[in-house]
Amino acid sequence: HCVTGVQTCALPILVLLVFVFNRALKPLRNYFLHKFVVESVVQESKNIVSIYITGNKLNKFSWRPGQFGIFTFMAPGLRFEAHPFSFSYLKDDTRTIRITVKA
Repeated sequence: HCVTGVQTCALPILVLLVFVFNRALKPLRNYFLHKFVVESVVQESKNIVSIYITGNKLNKFSWRPGQFGIFTFMAPGLRFEAHPFSFSYLKDDTRTIRITVKA
């Protein structure tokens, strides 16, 4: 409804662009830049699993233990689900990311 001019259209368009960038373009950029792959899944206890992720140029992907990322796994049945998981691995190994998931 941009009847009254450009200024009233700018905010909704800006919000849409930010949404598309953060929900589609940035994740796609990270995927193609880093080529993330699940290296292994380790059962830590009865209801806790650690997922080890490797990729290219992980030294350019910054994270700290305790921070979280939104992860989507491309396995059948999980492609359209995004979930927040905390990083749980110190960055002294720049070739591996670990997230730990509680059931």
